[in-house]
Amino acid sequence: MKNLNIINNENLEKYAEENNVEVVFDSNENEYFIRIPSVGIILNGTEYQLPALVLQNFNSVILKISDAIISGKNLAVIHKGNLIASGYSHSFNWVEYGEFIISNDKKRCFQPKKECIDLEVSNNSFILGITGHFGHFFTDCLDRLILAKRANLDSKIFKYYSDSQPPSQIKDLISLLHPEALAKLNFLDVNKNYYAKNIYISSLNSKKPAISSNSFLSLQKYIYNEFSFPNKNEKLLFIGRKDVKKRKIINQDEIINYLSKKSFEIFFPEENTLLESIKTFNSANLIIIVIGSSKFNLAFCRPGTKVICLSPEGYSENSGATSIMIRQICNLFKLDLFFCACKIVGQNLGLDSDLYINSSELSQAINIIAG
Repeated sequence: MKNLNIINNENLEKYAEENNVEVVFDSNENEYFIRIPSVGIILNGTEYQLPALVLQNFNSVILKISDAIISGKNLAVIHKGNLIASGYSHSFNWVEYGEFIISNDKKRCFQPKKECIDLEVSNNSFILGITGHFGHFFTDCLDRLILAKRANLDSKIFKYYSDSQPPSQIKDLISLLHPEALAKLNFLDVNKNYYAKNIYISSLNSKKPAISSNSFLSLQKYIYNEFSFPNKNEKLLFIGRKDVKKRKIINQDEIINYLSKKSFEIFFPEENTLLESIKTFNSANLIIIVIGSSKFNLAFCRPGTKVICLSPEGYSENSGATSIMIRQICNLFKLDLFFCACKIVGQNLGLDSDLYINSSELSQAINIIAG
């Protein structure tokens, strides 16, 4: 079992200095704080205000590590007895995801013995991160993808590594933002570790649960330069969920019937292409969304769009990570956000809880946000 020190993303530049690791690119952006204003929430029929937040974004760097081990499970890099969050960095417990066991003081982790083989292409590979999951792409890969393009790495990089084949919408996004990376994308076996040489890794622009503001602004710029949109945003939109194992809406059919009578369009992103999702979100005047469901599509909304986020009771009120991300996205793109706390059905799993939506409280939230 390996005893490893944990190196977080915001410490990557310092790590390079202390360990004689080459910095191949520095974004030279000043670190800054993001102030998120208070926001309303309906809880058991009563309106409250969630407090304001302060989040932080960081400068980004790309390092070239000459000799390291890559975990195929979460694309973390093991270097000189240290574990670097170079892949799965979505949440604070990333080292516990899969195979690493964190110590009580949160400064070290342990990895049981695992088969380790040579990477087939041992020269000049870039760790992109988790592409097999829609949300993790935005929190883990978007920064790295845009940074690799800014650094003009394509002439140096032979392969980009991720965890698994991206779903169609993510494949379309990678193709739009950095087609060279998609052409060179390869996947590592989750059951193995890999000896590797000349591995490029990058830090992220933010410490979770903050998102990287500059990357999301760049994403929106790419989208608006690529596609044209009608001038009006008049749709009332409910974002539904289908064929999911968690975060189910127990009475979704009832709510769909209720909202359809109020002229809401029902939209399932998983049944649509990236372009269809972009255009649908961009055309909406009011969107009702379940927390954790396609929240990053809000980046395609017009300023002033009203958003009602349905969340489990106790989650947003206690600054759950995903609620913080939604608040930052809405603040960044000037969207009008309001939360509606819903009853938890079955086991309380926080973000992953199944929900029962009270139609009268939802109606109350619609009336409040509509003014």
